[in-house]
Parts: sequence; C-alpha cells; structure tokens
Amino acid sequence: MALVRARGCWLKSSSAGVASHELGHNYGLYHANSLNPTDESPIGPGTWQEYGDSFDTMGAAGAGAYHFNARYKSILNWIPPEGYLTASNSGTFRVFAHDVITSSNQIRGLRVPRNSTKNYWVEFRQKWTGNTWLMNGASIRRADNANNNNPGAELLDLTPNSPDGKNDSALLIGRTFSDAGAGVHITPVGKGGTSPESLDVVVNLGTFAGNGAPSLTINASSTAVAVGAPVTVTASASDPNGDALAYLWDFDDKSYGLNSASVSKSWNAAGEYVVRCVVSDMKGGTASRWIVITVGSPTVYRISGRITDGSGNPMENVRVHNGKTGSLYHACFSDVDGNYTIAGLASGSYTVGAAYYGFVFTPSGFTNPLSVGPSRTDSNFTGVLKTYRITGRITDGGVPVAGVQVSDGVRTGLSNTNGDYVISNVPNGSWTIAAAKSGSTFNPSGWSNPVTISDTDVISRNFVTPTYTISGEITGVAVSTIVTVTDGYRTTTSYKQGSGPNAKNLYSLSGVPAGSWNLRAILAGASFSPSGFTNPLTVTGNASGRNFALDAVTTYSVSGATIYHGFGLGGVSVTAGSRSSLSDSRGGHDRQRRCGRPEFYRDANDRAHRHAGGDRYGRL
Repeated sequence: MALVRARGCWLKSSSAGVASHELGHNYGLYHANSLNPTDESPIGPGTWQEYGDSFDTMGAAGAGAYHFNARYKSILNWIPPEGYLTASNSGTFRVFAHDVITSSNQIRGLRVPRNSTKNYWVEFRQKWTGNTWLMNGASIRRADNANNNNPGAELLDLTPNSPDGKNDSALLIGRTFSDAGAGVHITPVGKGGTSPESLDVVVNLGTFAGNGAPSLTINASSTAVAVGAPVTVTASASDPNGDALAYLWDFDDKSYGLNSASVSKSWNAAGEYVVRCVVSDMKGGTASRWIVITVGSPTVYRISGRITDGSGNPMENVRVHNGKTGSLYHACFSDVDGNYTIAGLASGSYTVGAAYYGFVFTPSGFTNPLSVGPSRTDSNFTGVLKTYRITGRITDGGVPVAGVQVSDGVRTGLSNTNGDYVISNVPNGSWTIAAAKSGSTFNPSGWSNPVTISDTDVISRNFVTPTYTISGEITGVAVSTIVTVTDGYRTTTSYKQGSGPNAKNLYSLSGVPAGSWNLRAILAGASFSPSGFTNPLTVTGNASGRNFALDAVTTYSVSGATIYHGFGLGGVSVTAGSRSSLSDSRGGHDRQRRCGRPEFYRDANDRAHRHAGGDRYGRL
C-alpha cells in the first residue's frame, strides 16, 4: 500500500508489478478500473470494478506489457500536452503505440470530450502480441477531467458479455463505437504502417440529424470448401448520405477482416462458420449481413430464426446464443432483416437466448430447451422494450401544484393534488424533462437535464417555481418590536437594524413565487396597512420598499380561500360591506374591517355569490 501524491509505501512483495503499482500511487495515480456491463451496451448499466483494468499496472498490478494507460501517463506528464490530441472537431487522428514509442514528439493518446467533465481516451498498444484485439484495435477508457479514484480511468468493454471477457474489449479496425447521447462516434480505420506502429482513428462529433444507415449485400466465391481452401467474401455497400464507409468481418473463429470490402479467408478445421460483415458510416449508422461457409464434411447442426419487435419489425444486432459457456458457447448476431443462424453445433439440448440493450425477449414458435440434431429453423424471438418511470413533485413556494404537465419530449404525466407526477413507459436513454402550466414557470430542483434512464426507475426529479424576496420597513412601533409578516403561506419576523436615530424595524420574506399575494403585518393588539403598495402584491422578481405603517385605529382581518373543484381561484373579489379584497394566486383572500363578516364575493364572470359560513377564517 502507498500514499497518493506523497512519499510513503509499504511493500512486502518481490513482484515488479506490485512495486510499480505502489510507486504509481506515490507519483499521483489512483487505481485503473473498469465498467463491467450488465446489459449489451458498453456504456449502459453496469458495475464499477476497482482494479478492473486488466491491461494496466494500476489495475492488474503486472509489469512488462502492463503500461499505465494513456490518461494516467498524461497525469504524470509522461505524455505531455503536446503528446496527445483533443478531438474538439470531427477528423482523422493518428495515434502511435504508447507502449513501444521512444520519441516524445509523437502523438500517443487521443482525448475525445464527452461533456464538460468527462472524456473518452483512445489509445493503441503493441506489446500484447498474443491479443489480436489489442494488436488490431483501439482501447477506450472513460475518465473525468479531475484525477480521482472513483470512477478513475474506466476501461470500457466494447464486446459486452462475450466469452473472452475483457480480452476482446478493444475496438477493432473497421468497427464504430457510438455514444449517441453525447454525439460521439469513434472508428479505427487502419494501421499507419509506421515505425513504431500507429493507428488512424476517425472521430465524428454530432447528432447528424437525417443520417441514414448504409445498405449492404454480401456474397462468397463458394459456400462449401475443403479444409484449408480459401474463400473470397465480398461486400457491396452504399450510403444514402454519401458517407465514407468502414468494414469489419468476423470469421467466427476469433479472426477478423479489417476494413476492406473484399476479404479472403481459409479455415484449418472442418466445421460451419458464420461469416459476418458489419458496414458503418462512422456516424452511428450500420448494416450487417452474414453467410454460412461449410468447411470439409462436418457433422454439425444449426439453429436459425428471426428477431422482431412487438410490431413485427426486424431487429438487427441482437446477440443470439446457445446458452452454454466456455468452449461450448456459440453465438451470432441478427442481420438487417432480423435473421440469425447459430452454426457448428453438436447434437444436444440448448437453452437459446437473445439479448439487446434495453429489450427483453421471449421465444416465438418454440420452447426452451431446444433439442438439436437435426437442425432447427423458425426459432424466433420477439423483443419488447424495457420501460421505466420518472417521478417527482411540483411545488410553488413549498406548496404542491396540481395540473402541471411534465414531459420527456415523447410521453407526459400530470401532477395530482399532492404535486406528484409520473411519466410511465420510458425506455433506456437520455431524456430532457420539462414541466409546464399556463402562467407558471418551473425549474428543476436539485438536478439538471438530461435525465438518464439506465435499467431502473428515476425518482425525485422535482420542479419548483422561481422564488423571490419581498422586503420592507415596519413603522409606527418601536424598532425592537417583533412583527410577523406573511403572504398567507410563508412567514417571517421583523428585526432591528442600526442604532440610534438610524435604527429601523425591517423584514425580509423569502421563497415567494411569482404571482399575486396578499401581504400582511401582524402584531397582537395592533394592525398595519400597506404603505406605498396595495394588495394583492404582484411579484415578478425581488421587491423592496414594501412597507407597513401602524393603523391609528386597530382593525381586524377576515381571511379564507376561494376554492373550485379543489383548486384555488385567483382574482376573485371578496366584499365585506364597503371593503373588498381580491384573492391571491392560490385563491387566498384577506380583508381588513372593523366588524362583521363579508357578505358576497364575485367570481371571474362577475356573478355575485353569498359567502359560505360565518367564521372569521373560511373557504368560499
């Protein structure tokens, strides 16, 4: 163990990796961590794993090939500012392998801002000669601007739930990583052929409204060949927006064709292999096709079917697997038409599953477990979108507000008499929540947009009205006299300010929302009248100089509320003999008089109604 950014290390190990790890702490580094997805998205819901970066000394505590990642090297200034680039705009960037580089004037890292506080770090390594993904792709980590331990630098697994774990976490040449919510798209497009080796990376930033996915067909020179015989597979693709395209081929044996429209492949073992091509416009649009190549004369079987959503539309890129683990695991991905085939299976029983971020799948036309031998067709799945709820409360100066429409841009909810609202059936993603009611303004309270749904409900997305402060002076009583000031919903007390002839009796009432309010000053055995303003007081911002003067003759007030179907009615005239008062924005009214009670009030249509009840305080 060791102190971070300080001298001090307790080391009881002969391992160079452990020593490097602890000295890394002394230099100022925290642990190298990972985000382990629990769904099919590398940046969706998952668990944060401390020490989870298996390629970094600050994670795995290995030496040799386990270099500090590019983000951490930048913190140590081992990669100085001129040694990495920031992708502030779309473009193509060349990144050299930072684990073999000897010259400090070459670019060894690429920082891609995700938002104002978090970045993606793209790096290239060449010491992991036994790892085809690292040797032919980019590792991507996510890190805050600040140097911290949680989350620290998080290794992203760009092939979630594969049997190879994090070994195949890198982004292969020709494949695109998209963070659609942030408008970030990253595609390694090829090696630079330099010494030391480098990787060219295309970064596209933006939402690209109107972007259409490419179209794709593939064909093979033969679909049945002898062991060791080559097959040429060709993709024909076009893009509706004229975008440049990148290609990735998966040969179903942990080997790949990297960013070429035509590839040649041979297999050294008999079997059935699903050759899959994914074409990307590098802006979030993809298309995929597959073809089965039979090598030799294997005795194997297939499971095939189609994946659709609840409306019958085909679903692409759904991972379909045979339910096994380890060497028995077989899987494939559905193509643009929703079709899939798991090939090369031995006879037996399989529990077939399907997975795609944000969906749950149920078998259609078959039941699990599925007995194979012969091959099985029409093993279809139907996907249903996972949905969740966004909940919160609407208040106006601490008082619940009913009838407020809250929307995520697609779905809406309406606040009830407690001010509570629910937006239901919200899928995973980032949503901008807004609250609206005629004549009112509502702001998020304690949170900010967008709201991210990640496999769970989101609560306490509350809204409040903007509030202001009303202040003034109390005159006619001793400056030390404590007078209560209220608008009927919020209350404060006056206070003495200054001394001698400059002393004043002041008040400040805060938390008052925009609207019209009847402001009163209260002191037992006395009464006050507004000085320099009239009730109801219209509040649109902070207001000062709203003073009260002691009445020469003590009067009394009659107050209550005008209610219609549970909602307060503002602007209602309440009369008490020759005196009248207008109800405030919530229906509250207050009128000073010497005796008796109000006889009538008038509604918005100027119709007269007799006051209900005879109490000094009541409802209309």
